[in-house]
Amino acid sequence: MVFNEKHCSVMVFDKHCSVIVFNKEHCSVNVFDEEHCSVNVFDEEHYSVTVFDEEHCSVTVFDKEHCEEHCSVIVIDKHCSVIVFNKEHCSVNVFDEEHCSVNVFDEEHCSVTVFDEEHCSVMVINKEHCSVTVFDEEHCSVMVFDEEHCSVMVIDEKHCSVMVIDEKHCSVMVIDEEHCSVTVFDEEHCSVMVFDEEHCSVMVIDEEHCSVMLLMRNTAV
Repeated sequence: MVFNEKHCSVMVFDKHCSVIVFNKEHCSVNVFDEEHCSVNVFDEEHYSVTVFDEEHCSVTVFDKEHCEEHCSVIVIDKHCSVIVFNKEHCSVNVFDEEHCSVNVFDEEHCSVTVFDEEHCSVMVINKEHCSVTVFDEEHCSVMVFDEEHCSVMVIDEKHCSVMVIDEKHCSVMVIDEEHCSVTVFDEEHCSVMVFDEEHCSVMVIDEEHCSVMLLMRNTAV
């Protein structure tokens, strides 16, 4: 045991290959644990606990001062990521520098959000509404996978189109703004309908009745 009057500290060397430093001046306790390759800093002044864990290459910060307010724990690990456990909002945020992504696990809203900078995309997995939404900036598109309504919607800004795949009604609808048309592929009724605003026409291909009907302005064939 070593008493350091100048720095108001006491140093204790114990059998577990660790060194404990009680520092009255800074109201802190430092534990250097050689056995577990870690350093623990208990800082009463700032109401915080910091764990430097060399074995797992991580830093964990328990900050009571901000924890009471934000109820959070921060972990910095060897994969160049920062994990924030936020009790107040029932969420976990993972900032992953290695994969250039941010993952938000939000228990309150039953959702997971993945911000992927590398692929310029945002993915929202919403358990409450049984849906997955992908915002893909690289391909200028939005995809919505909706399990509740058994449907997939693709909004393609580059090609100015919207596609809705409806598994429940066995149909596919394509809204094509570029060509001013709407196409409905209806497997249930074995038909295809094309609404063509550009040519002011509607075409119905009915496989069940082996017929094709073309409706144009003031004309029917």
